[in-house]
Amino acid sequence: MLLQFKLVHLASELKRSASLLLVLTAPGIIAHQSALKGGEQMKIPSFD
Repeated sequence: MLLQFKLVHLASELKRSASLLLVLTAPGIIAHQSALKGGEQMKIPSFD
């Protein structure tokens, strides 16, 4: 039972970490794409 709880907790933490990574990384990727297109304005997606 304890192992099952730990696995569920670990999965939850990994999901939260992946979401945070996406939120922090996406603007940089979009900024790079914008720079490659001469500074074209682009929308940064919202991950709410």
